[in-house]
Amino acid sequence: AAVLFDPLSISQIEITRTSGYPALTFDYLNSETFRHANIKITLPGKAAVTLNNVGIRLKGQASRYDAKYPMKLKFDEFVSGQNYLGLKRMTLNNMVQDPSFVHEATAYKMYRAAGVPAPRAGYSKVTVEGQSLGLYLNLESVDKTMTKRWYPSTTHIYAGPYNCDIVPNNTCYEATIGDTNRTRLNNAGAVHNLHGLAWWGAVNQVADMSRVIKLMATDIFLSNWDGYSDAVQNNHFAHF
Repeated sequence: AAVLFDPLSISQIEITRTSGYPALTFDYLNSETFRHANIKITLPGKAAVTLNNVGIRLKGQASRYDAKYPMKLKFDEFVSGQNYLGLKRMTLNNMVQDPSFVHEATAYKMYRAAGVPAPRAGYSKVTVEGQSLGLYLNLESVDKTMTKRWYPSTTHIYAGPYNCDIVPNNTCYEATIGDTNRTRLNNAGAVHNLHGLAWWGAVNQVADMSRVIKLMATDIFLSNWDGYSDAVQNNHFAHF
């Protein structure tokens, strides 16, 4: 799927309703439940590929209320095993806080260069029900397909929303990959109660601190206010 995440090669994505289901209006898609849709993806110089009955919903917080709304797509939500170039999911960011349209793609490239597990990113021109919504960042979704490039195995991935950190009783994390067993997350959170050398010894047993420090250093270098290292944690993932 590397060709999909080449920032210099813009793909075309056409999203339409699935027969027998409602039109893909903002109100219908503004849900945490995936809705039925069809998607046609065209890479430069390649024949179009159409996937039917994929799942689609809106994403984000304030950004979702822009006329150019951000979206998540899940190719195998309704059709088991359905994928595109080996991908099971697609994330379309609307870049409404970045008029240059280059900050995210550049930043993710810097994280990856620093050895921090981070998504690949390209660009797509998107239409929904025939209406052009413009240029989107086509961001690699954080799932087992992505993490195979970074880790030998994946048991759990948790999404960290606004003001959520790995501390005791951290029920704020949303399990996105894996079962409902939160033992590893709770064990990591318990380290928060330790101090000094005891904390440093324990945290290295539950965390890859070399990568955590690289993450925090890159966050600071980029002045990233919407990630893990700012005053209020947001928009990050915990992988086990």
